Amino acid sequence: RGIRILQYLLFLWKAFRKFCFLDLHSIHCHSLHVLPLGVLLKLLRRSTFLIYDPHEMEAHRVGYSKVTIFIIVRFERFWIQFADKVITVSEPIKSWYCNTYRLDNVYVIRNLPEVFHKDQFNVNLKEYFKIDASHLLFVYQGVIDSDRGIGSLLSVFEQCSKDKHIVFIGYGAGVDKVTKSEK
Repeated sequence: RGIRILQYLLFLWKAFRKFCFLDLHSIHCHSLHVLPLGVLLKLLRRSTFLIYDPHEMEAHRVGYSKVTIFIIVRFERFWIQFADKVITVSEPIKSWYCNTYRLDNVYVIRNLPEVFHKDQFNVNLKEYFKIDASHLLFVYQGVIDSDRGIGSLLSVFEQCSKDKHIVFIGYGAGVDKVTKSEK
C-alpha cells in the first residue's frame, strides 16, 4: 500500500512539472485521482476553468470498504469545491453529488451514441439464443468481473428452473467464467 501511495505522489509531481508552465485554458479531470492535480494547476494559473468528471460515483466503486468510502468522501469533498463545473452521467448520480457535497454546479451529460440505422440493433435475444418465448430472460450489461457479482449471478441461475435464463453483454476478466458456465 505504501508503494502505491508513493507511486501516486510521484505521478502527481511529474504531471504537475509537465503541465505547470503550459498556458492552460481549461482542465478536465476524469477521476478523483487527478482532481488534486487539476486544482493545483488551476490555482497556479488563476484563470483556468476546471471541470470534474467523476467516473460514476468515485466513493462507491465496487470493492471499497466502509473505511475507504469514508476517506474518499472527505477527500472528494475538499477537492470538489474548486471545480467550476461537475458533470455526471445520470440524474441519480447528479443528485447524490448535489446532496452530499451541497453543490449547485453539477450537470448531466449522457454519453449515448446516436443510432442511425435502428433496425441493425433490433435483435430479439430469445430468438437469437433459441430461448422459448414463454421463458423469463434476464440481461446483464456491463463489465464482466468478479467484483461485479458475476459469480453470484451464475450460481443463482445454475439453481434456477430451466425456464429462467441470463444473457451477459459486456467484457472483462470474467468472460471465460461466464462462457464456461453456459448450459
